[in-house]
Amino acid sequence: MSYVKIWVHLVFSTKNRMPWLTKEVKIDVQKHVISNCKEK
Repeated sequence: MSYVKIWVHLVFSTKNRMPWLTKEVKIDVQKHVISNCKEK
């Protein structure tokens, strides 16, 4: 079996680029996204 590595670069923003994500929430969102990526 071959070894394959896939890199994904995600970019997203809030509506009208409003700063809705506090620092704490941003960290939680990043952890969630990383966790989901590792599962798949």
